[in-house]
Amino acid sequence: MYWLAFRLVETFTGISLPKAALIGPGLRIWHFGNIFVHPEVKIGANCTLRQGVTIGNRHPDGPVPVIGNNVELGAYAQILGGVKIGNNCRIGAMSVVLHDMPDNSTAVGAPARLIDEPHTELNIAARLVRLPMPHYDT
Repeated sequence: MYWLAFRLVETFTGISLPKAALIGPGLRIWHFGNIFVHPEVKIGANCTLRQGVTIGNRHPDGPVPVIGNNVELGAYAQILGGVKIGNNCRIGAMSVVLHDMPDNSTAVGAPARLIDEPHTELNIAARLVRLPMPHYDT
């Protein structure tokens, strides 16, 4: 019965979230459709997936990602292989993550690369202090 219901929901919504995947509470799916999650994936609490996200292995029977808490994945982001995504990470739209990401980091690109410093409140406040004020001629 489960298999039939799973296939109907998967076909109707375009979302594949198998019951074997370990998904923490508070998963948000914004802009549903074309989302695939491997059955062995572990996803932490309060994560956000947008349309077109794939979380799976790179090779048949290969390792799968482990995703921390409060992770945001942009549209069509791909996380592939046995990578570990830390807590409070952001992955940009259309990024392909093939390597581990530390806590509080942001990755963009294909293949994804880490950008900037970890986005902690202290770093954000320090950056705001250093920003030059725009000069407008009157």
